[in-house]
Amino acid sequence: MGEKLLIPNTTQIPNLILDHLLPALAEPETKCILYICRRTFGFGKSKDRISLSQFTRGIKTKDGQVLDHGTGLSRPAVVWALQRLVAAGVIYTEQTTKGNFFELNLNLNIEAALKIISDMRLQQNKERKEKPKQTTLFKVVNRVNQLTPLTKSGKRGLPKVVNEVNPQNQEKPSNKTKTIATADAAATVDKKQHKPHTEFIEFWHNTVKQTRGIKPLIAPMDGKNLKRVLEMNILTPLQLQQLAIYFLAHGSFKSFNPSISVLLSNGILNGLMNRMQNDPNFWRELDSFSTHYLRQPSKNNHALVGRLAELKAKLFVMK
Repeated sequence: MGEKLLIPNTTQIPNLILDHLLPALAEPETKCILYICRRTFGFGKSKDRISLSQFTRGIKTKDGQVLDHGTGLSRPAVVWALQRLVAAGVIYTEQTTKGNFFELNLNLNIEAALKIISDMRLQQNKERKEKPKQTTLFKVVNRVNQLTPLTKSGKRGLPKVVNEVNPQNQEKPSNKTKTIATADAAATVDKKQHKPHTEFIEFWHNTVKQTRGIKPLIAPMDGKNLKRVLEMNILTPLQLQQLAIYFLAHGSFKSFNPSISVLLSNGILNGLMNRMQNDPNFWRELDSFSTHYLRQPSKNNHALVGRLAELKAKLFVMK
């Protein structure tokens, strides 16, 4: 009676997940975490290569034998769930030429992770509500089959050439040169607008490899959050890079996943503000990181605290 019963064909689930994460997570995140546990701990591994099709439909051998059914979620639901889990540092992902490897983070900061997931879910719901409905600008006109009727001479004629109107091109044919010049100017403006965004993505990619020793996974949500911050013009690109370097290089943030969405989350921004205000070594450490990675020292600009507070207020204001 007192002997422990060994149950065969089972998978260990860490208490960290059962006690703290599962009660606070939505169904897609929960299913993805449990599937990763099955594919890793269930086979005595710390990480495993898992494709999106395996997350959604499971694994089937070449002879048709079904090994598992996956999560049963749709592909978009899996993508959204994995993005939230990666951004919160709940799981690690490693991109290779053979596919993506997934690993659970057992040294997780629970409170910070749940805060990040909650903020991202609120932001995604907000974006869905604000997304404008698509309206039909032009009615679809049925084309006439010109091969069927006969011409007046009684002979079957070739179909008449009908020029279709491009509703987005209102310039006259005589203004072709002017149109090309306008398009070139618009392309130049568009490149200028996207230059800070592209430069920061390249900077992030290189700095993560230098500070963390891994190749970062930049998700679509990272690009959206970065674009939103840059368009606010509250922080300069250099200030944003300096905050990113501190987040990536400082030992206290090593347990967090190196993603742009995590950097711009409410929890991390609060942590950076707290260090600016209360840690006497913050500016010295920031100067050291900036000199090492940016090749230029940082300025002890205490106005950055106010700018960061303003950014946080605009990012997470509830309407």
